[in-house]
Amino acid sequence: MDAANSSIRCRSSTNNEDLPGFNGAGLYTSKTQHPDEGHISKSIKQVYASLWNLRAFDEREFYKINHFKTAMGVLCHQNHTNEEANGVGVSTDPMYQTKNTFFYLNTQVGEDLVTNPDSLSIPEEILLDKISFSEDDYIILNYSNFYTNDSLIMKEVYLDQMRAYLTIIHNKFEVLYKANNNETFAMEIEYKITSNNQLTIKQARPWVTYQPITNNNPMVFLNSELLIYPNPSQNLITIEAPSGILTLVTIVNIVGEKIIQKEVANSKVLLNIANLTSGTYILIGVLKENNRFLTTKFVKQ
Repeated sequence: MDAANSSIRCRSSTNNEDLPGFNGAGLYTSKTQHPDEGHISKSIKQVYASLWNLRAFDEREFYKINHFKTAMGVLCHQNHTNEEANGVGVSTDPMYQTKNTFFYLNTQVGEDLVTNPDSLSIPEEILLDKISFSEDDYIILNYSNFYTNDSLIMKEVYLDQMRAYLTIIHNKFEVLYKANNNETFAMEIEYKITSNNQLTIKQARPWVTYQPITNNNPMVFLNSELLIYPNPSQNLITIEAPSGILTLVTIVNIVGEKIIQKEVANSKVLLNIANLTSGTYILIGVLKENNRFLTTKFVKQ
């Protein structure tokens, strides 16, 4: 990296995002510091200042978030242009609820971000074996509609690297979060393939379903006993938990951002999804008994 002639991306992150009932995604500003703009402190100050922009203040005020307990952090890294691909990976399979043997990868070509995709974008989906025993160590669920001849964006060299990276990240953070033997724990990463064909991890954070096990919450675990119909749907979905009463339902997108969250008190819930953009979403329901987490996926047409 030629530091003197490279642009630096200064990415915002606060302690009041992804809270229960409050997403906070998109409220703050990230900046790119270009070589001809002077000292990097300029961009860092702009990122910190965005903690108090009007939209962020109004959102925190509405959701009764304590302004004086909010804090900003800034991640600085080399800014890449003309990316070959970008994607999201999870150290479990949140979409298809397979056993604990796969990593889930969602990738798209170029800079059409899977975190905020074009309405016509269909990304590449792969289930990657956590341990490689043979050449057939991944399952292709979807090919990218922006890539030709049904070929893979994530070539086998990248898949091998990703298997190693996600294993290291998961194992490291599992220790840091004291989440050994916690079935809700997984890590989510954002990654890119740069213009010089380098696989780079942009960020890592616990997957949205992670719940620490405490004395007051000793039996939290994932389960797929959750029904959604009709699926796919354009406007309304019915959510049903045959095994108990739901207290909370949450819809998250492919990168774990909370889109809708609603407190409930029934085994059957009607939810309006008309305002969601088309795509695949994960629905998480919390059972009243033992705070069990039930998960499934649905498609918004």
